[in-house]
Order: sequence, then structure tokens, then C-alpha cells
Amino acid sequence: MFTLYADAGGSNIYFGGVGAGVASTYMSAPISWASNTFHQIGLEWTEGDCELYLDGELAATGEGETIVPTHSTWTNGFFIGSDNNGYEQARGAFLNMETWEAEFGGMYTNGWLDVSNAIAAWQDTLGGGGFGRMMGMEAGLGYIAGVTYTTNYADYASYWLTIGTSSSGTQAVFTVQNTLSNLTYNILTNSILDTNLAAWGVWQTLTASNSVIVAPPFNIGSNSMFFAAQLVLSTTTNSVPDWWAMKFFGTLNLNGGEDFAGLGLTIAQCYQFGADPNIISFIASVTNQYVPSSSVPVRLNVTGGLPAYMATMVDSTNFTSATWSSFNSNLVANVGTNQGWHKIYVGLKGLPADAVQTWHSVRVSLASVASPLVVTNLATNVTQSIIQIQGCCATPLASISYDMTNSAGLVTNQQAFVTSQYYDTNVWAATTNYFQCFDVPLALGLNTATLRGPDLAGNSLSTTFRVTYSLPTDPPVVQLYWPTHIYSR
Repeated sequence: MFTLYADAGGSNIYFGGVGAGVASTYMSAPISWASNTFHQIGLEWTEGDCELYLDGELAATGEGETIVPTHSTWTNGFFIGSDNNGYEQARGAFLNMETWEAEFGGMYTNGWLDVSNAIAAWQDTLGGGGFGRMMGMEAGLGYIAGVTYTTNYADYASYWLTIGTSSSGTQAVFTVQNTLSNLTYNILTNSILDTNLAAWGVWQTLTASNSVIVAPPFNIGSNSMFFAAQLVLSTTTNSVPDWWAMKFFGTLNLNGGEDFAGLGLTIAQCYQFGADPNIISFIASVTNQYVPSSSVPVRLNVTGGLPAYMATMVDSTNFTSATWSSFNSNLVANVGTNQGWHKIYVGLKGLPADAVQTWHSVRVSLASVASPLVVTNLATNVTQSIIQIQGCCATPLASISYDMTNSAGLVTNQQAFVTSQYYDTNVWAATTNYFQCFDVPLALGLNTATLRGPDLAGNSLSTTFRVTYSLPTDPPVVQLYWPTHIYSR
């Protein structure tokens, strides 16, 4: 096998071969490289000789390859950054690595270094970003260099230009990567790396329909050419850049003079002042604060803006940890299984990841476990024909009534009343309800009463009690109070 490696101390770089148990070092060169810096390495080897280029300069030469790997070694494949077992790791980043079945001498490595340095200087001058790459290194052909210039457009600055060659090697193939649908990109061209972009010519103007734009092929000639990809700022008359319109609205069909979200600012003014033009205004509500199950439907009334994403949180205001999903007006929140009061927070926002978030909350009380109706004042045997039934329930009641069965027959849905409620300042809500059935008539013998009182969550509550009415068995005592004296003559 052939191997290019550095010693353990990073002081020397070697090129050698191993085959049939025999090893040979063809050439080596000293290096002194600092951490976190890039260097170019160019290696050429033939049966006659080999050359090592470091940063565009010839660093070492050696004899031609004398040890040819066996067939079984070839089948092991090609390894970058380590040996074939994953050991002896280089612990570095490898960029723009290419292999060629041709001998170029110093033309390839020197040309690459020159254009890379020039592109880096060009980018530094413009304050943009990107990279350079050369193609067409066959003899007699010039090089094609691609550069990308981007401005800080937040999510829309990460496009770049790549260059490949056709199968014949006579044409350069350009693609603009990481594009955004509906945005338009220019591919500029120039014979020099002019920092004045206005001096570059527009070779192609292309509108993206997905994340990649493929441009027509370009014939490689004997002259050097530079190409740059650049986002077109605006293709409309809506007074805002295309990228900004797509970022906040996902469309170019806008009226720059419209106050879209009712903020008192037009869309164009929002762009001018760096404001989010699509801040959502809405109201969250529930049909009933008292719910019998963990799944709670929440109504959303959007009064301003166009929401793209929504999030819900229960009993937490840690909005930075919220999970966002596509907006759906049919929101159902899950409050868990703990009985009692919960606060549901609902957040809405527009398209961008950094869009302004609007949050509102609603309170609900989970009452999936019904509280019993408790009668508190009733004896099982009485001697009076009219009684007062009193009791309580730990949760608020929607209504209360009773049925009575006795020797006189059956009466149903007799009205009872909630006489008072306890307001708990710990939860800021009414809790225990006290009720009374007034002046309930009894018949002699057994009287069976059933109390019914659905709570505010809709749970059906009931309790049954029995009372026996009988006449008193002790004779009455008659005592005369007046007149106190009886006179006789």
C-alpha cells in the first residue's frame, strides 16, 4: 500500500509504500505547522519519480514507486485520516481533496494555491464568505475558479457555488447549493478577481424551485475565468427584498404599504426598522374552565398576523424549551393527571426561527375524579314531618336537586339550592359548595331520597339516604300557664 503520514511529533511528513512484507520510504520533508491552520499538500508519484508540494512549493522529491501493493491490499480500499483499522488518526480536517490519474507537475498545486489566496483576499475585502475551486487542469487549458459572495441575510446567507466538470472534461458544470425556493440568484463572471462586483458580468440569472440550482455548462477555454454566485436583492416592486419577504411570509406577493399584522407599521416600514412584520395577535379560551379529562380543547381566535407555528406548555413559563409545530386551529392540550388547577400556555409565531413569539394562557381545573355529595345533618329516624337536608361537595356544583320515594308515591327533580361557597385564595377559585333542600315533606314510614348534582366539569354526582318518619309515642303534656289563679265565690 501507499501511505502519506506525519511522525508522532508533527515534525516531518513522509510518503512511502508497503507490499509483501517490505516497506520503503520514498521521500520526506520537515514541517512546522501551528494548530488550527490549513495547509495544502500536493503529492504526485509515478514509476519514475515522486514529488511532494507543501503550500504550493516543491518540498521533496524521491525515487519512483518500487513496491507495488498486492491485489488483496487494493481491495481494502482508500482511507483518509487514519489507517485501515481506524488507528493512527490524523485528528485534522481534510478539505477539497482530489485524486487525478494524470501527472501535472507544479502547475496544479501552484495554481490552486495562487487562486485560493486571491479568493481569500477578495472575500476579506468584500466582507463576504464562500470558497474557491479550480477546474480544467488538463494541459493547455486555463482554470475556472468559483467564488461565492454573500451578505449577512440571516438564514439566507448560506448558499454557495460549486463547480464540477463534464465527463469529457471540456465543460465546467455550475450549481448553486442551499438555495431557497422563489429567490433569484445571479451567476457573475469576470476574468479577474475584481472587488467591484458591478464590474462583473451577469452570466446567468436563475430562480430556485428547490434547494439546488443547476446552471448550463460552460466550455473551458485557455483563459482563466472567475465565477461568483450572488443573491438578487429584489425582483418585485413591493419595497422589500425578496429574501426578507420569503423569510417572513414565504411569498413575494406582498403589498409593501400594508399594515399586515395591525402593528401600526407597514411591511416596508418593518423592513426599514428591522421589525418582525408578522407578530401574531390572538385570544385563547376554553368553553369550560372545569374539565373532566386530561385532553382540553383550546379555542384560538387570531386577530392579527398569520401564524405558521404553535407551541403549548402546561404549568411552565420556560418558553425557550418549547417545541414548535405547524399551526393548527384545532388545538388540544394535555394537562396530565394531577387533579386541580392547571395553566395552559399557548404560543404562536410566524415563519422564521427567530420570529417574535406571542403567548397567552388559560386556566382549567381537572376534575376527572368526581367528589361525593355528603349529607351532614340528617338522622335516620325522625318524628317531624318536614325536614331540612343539608350537605356539601368539595367541588363547585352546576345544580342540585332531589327525588323522594315514600308511601305517598314518587316525586322527582325537586329543587335544592347551593347556599354558600368557600373561596380558596391558594388557588384563587371557589372550591367547597354547601347546599340545602328546604322543607322536605315526609310520609309515615320509610322515606328514600336521592340527591343529584352534576359538578361544573360535567361529572354526574349522586347519593342516596333513608329516613324513617314515625309519630311520637310519648303522650303530650298539657300545662296551664294562664290564668295562674282561679277564683271562685
